[in-house]
Amino acid sequence: MTSGLAAIGGGTMLGGIVVTAAAPVLAAGAVGYATYKLWKWISE
Repeated sequence: MTSGLAAIGGGTMLGGIVVTAAAPVLAAGAVGYATYKLWKWISE
């Protein structure tokens, strides 16, 4: 498990934890932004 996190994080386990923790936050932000833009485009 630690080697997998290290591979994801560019060599450090802490980096892997940061990347894996940030991925869902970034995905949710991207979905939210796309929904907002779609809503604005539809309601114009």
